[in-house]
Amino acid sequence: MLRAVQTVTIAGELRTVSFRTLTVEQIGYVYEGLLSFEGFRAAETVVGLIGKDGREEEVPLRTLETTAAAHVSAETLAAKLAEQYKDSGIGSPVH
Repeated sequence: MLRAVQTVTIAGELRTVSFRTLTVEQIGYVYEGLLSFEGFRAAETVVGLIGKDGREEEVPLRTLETTAAAHVSAETLAAKLAEQYKDSGIGSPVH
């Protein structure tokens, strides 16, 4: 959510928003955008895995630790995570 209000894409270029230069009306648009998010308290520590544009999986840290412990290399771990979260487009295995 914070990332969404800190950056803007203009003509395909990602730029950092300078709140000092925003007008009152523009700040209102930012505020309205924040209202579209729904916040909730996680029951445990989660990690956001970024996928395709606008897609993210929030995975319990304990699940990632268990998955990592079951695999001996970073390559097999990456492949397992890419497979497990393929619907969100989470990365691809390291080659």
